[in-house]
Amino acid sequence: MQCVIIAAGLGRRIGALGGPKPLVAVGGTPLIAWVMSSMRAAGISDFIVVTGHRAELIEPCLPRIASALDVSVSTVRNEDFHKGNGLSVLAAEGMVKGPFLLSMADHIFEPAIVDALLKAPSRDGDVTLAVDTHTDNPLIDLDDVTRIRHEGTRLTAIGKGLAAWTGYDTGIFRAGPVLFEAIRECIAQEGDASLTDGMRRLAARRRASVCDIGGRFWIDVDDETAVRSAEAALTMDGAPAGLARNARILA
Repeated sequence: MQCVIIAAGLGRRIGALGGPKPLVAVGGTPLIAWVMSSMRAAGISDFIVVTGHRAELIEPCLPRIASALDVSVSTVRNEDFHKGNGLSVLAAEGMVKGPFLLSMADHIFEPAIVDALLKAPSRDGDVTLAVDTHTDNPLIDLDDVTRIRHEGTRLTAIGKGLAAWTGYDTGIFRAGPVLFEAIRECIAQEGDASLTDGMRRLAARRRASVCDIGGRFWIDVDDETAVRSAEAALTMDGAPAGLARNARILA
């Protein structure tokens, strides 16, 4: 199975650290390398990285990461990276060969989350989102996280402004062509679309499900505070061993 990584955004909140966000170092390892390392530990070896903002800096770094992890990496650019990230998802459509995994470039997560997502039951063609139902997770930035509501395994609502929620969007998906179709429909109606817009449409059609990550480690590294939190969590006693082991070669 392929993995599409969205690495095209502006990353304004983390800009003070210098460099494009996917290359910001956490514990000496670029964010995008953490993502690829966890995916690799779950058995994924074929990556498509969607670049945009400062692509000329990100793309030359990918071959070294690919070599260290023994994976293949292809790139495609989203020239409209200043718009919703749904356009970045669509940019990869022509390179995807079937069902695929999708991840943001700025999330650090345990490989076991990917394992669970791959094993989760789902109707053929539906999109499954890994969700964190531990609503008291101290690593969550409530002002920025995308919230979800679900009933059983069915996603019923998604968005940053949900007044009532049952969990959080971890930014890790198992998807297929229906996701591209939903995003295209949003663009046709609104002229722009985020990934969340597409998922909201699929949820309304009962084509989106959830996979509870069961308290496993993940963090959205969106600003300097999150970088410090991630580094502290990854170096403390009891930190996810798989994460540290698989990313260490890239530091």
